[in-house]
Amino acid sequence: MAYLRNSAHSLRACERDLQHLQAWLKCDMELGDFTREIMEGWVTHMQSDGLAPASVKRRLACFKVFMRWLEREELMEINPFHRLEP
Repeated sequence: MAYLRNSAHSLRACERDLQHLQAWLKCDMELGDFTREIMEGWVTHMQSDGLAPASVKRRLACFKVFMRWLEREELMEINPFHRLEP
């Protein structure tokens, strides 16, 4: 993601966060299949697993940036994070 100008450590953390979401989904999904309900389920899952609020926020922030990039590149029409509150 070209406009992510973070350290190598931050980029690795973001990669792990995206891998966590993919593992939770347990499948490969098409970009258009992501919904707000899926994202809310992921948040609920992380919270019920006892993930620290800061970690949940970091994972969400990473995925929000990824979704904004997909929108900007016109690879996704509707961002499921629009107005989603953790």
